[in-house]
Amino acid sequence: MHALEPAATPARPESLRARQQRVARATILDATLEMLVESDDEPSYAEIARRSGVARRTLYRYFPTRDELYAAVGEHTVTRLGLPIDIGTSSQLVASFKHASGISMRNVPLARALVKTTAGRRVRSGPWSRRSAAVATALEDAVAHLPPRQARGATAIMQYLFGLHTWVRLHDEYGLSPEDARESVAWALETLLSELRHGKGPADRGN
Repeated sequence: MHALEPAATPARPESLRARQQRVARATILDATLEMLVESDDEPSYAEIARRSGVARRTLYRYFPTRDELYAAVGEHTVTRLGLPIDIGTSSQLVASFKHASGISMRNVPLARALVKTTAGRRVRSGPWSRRSAAVATALEDAVAHLPPRQARGATAIMQYLFGLHTWVRLHDEYGLSPEDARESVAWALETLLSELRHGKGPADRGN
């Protein structure tokens, strides 16, 4: 006869105060993101508070520094859009790029703001550093045959192509549609992966 498993402790319902704090925090993050899309200039705390409908002291209580605010906006954006961070192995790289770029392409003005404004780059720096690290991890099997210096070069160019900025600039500066920009980057990734799988690397070009 098996001992009875202890009953799971029911989750404590969220208090009204906690819910209000959660809603206020999300409102601040959404307002900040909207303002980054609307203007190239960094919004002041006074402007963010006014857009959010909170007192400036409340904004400072949630986010004492701009770095903390932008870091939170970055994580909020990833969660709200459902952007993936982890990738897996090199065989999943292209599919992961297409999936992530497809999500970001649903809001081109937001993607552009995250790439081209100072505040936007600060917002995406945290999530992108983790995404970039995931690219490097996924590529470990594909660059294992290369000397360390060549492996770093191959990894760096793949990380660069993987970035949000790549398809945004192909769209804005070279006139490609977002879809064509995405497919062009995917083709470049596939081509480089094929070269790596055939034992080639950066130093083999032209040999």
